[in-house]
Amino acid sequence: MATARYRRENREAITRYREANRDANREYAARYRDKNREAISQRRAVLRREKIAREGPERERVRNRRVAHGPDYAQVFALMWDEQGGRCYLCDEEMDRTRAEFDHDHSCCPSGRSCGACRRGLACTRCNRLIGQVEDDPGLLRHIADNLESRAKVTRLRIAAKPVQLEMAP
Repeated sequence: MATARYRRENREAITRYREANRDANREYAARYRDKNREAISQRRAVLRREKIAREGPERERVRNRRVAHGPDYAQVFALMWDEQGGRCYLCDEEMDRTRAEFDHDHSCCPSGRSCGACRRGLACTRCNRLIGQVEDDPGLLRHIADNLESRAKVTRLRIAAKPVQLEMAP
């Protein structure tokens, strides 16, 4: 291609031009992004779907974890998995290795990211979402559990006392 050949042959001149006009190029790029935000977003979504289709969802999951939890996440994950015996540290249920999630203190790192200091353990999706919904407040969880327990007793008594309806034969 002529364009590729031109770039190869004039690499140094192109580099000098870009360096000399760096600010103007950045301003142009910023204006372009602002003006074409929706089109850029759609194009990125299409490219991402194509990449996932090409590489597979597992590879995408690995890449996302590496970005969110650092380049050593696989070693940290394996260590935590072994320490916990493949069980959720909150409910103690067995977990699917591909669905286990790092649970971390959100006061340290934003949602979806974690560092070595704020990781509490590996949690199943259900527990990780649950504690996220109550904003990591154990007092609120205890309060909810107490209320659920007392209401469940009353409700079970009502259910046991209700008349049984006979099923009709087909």
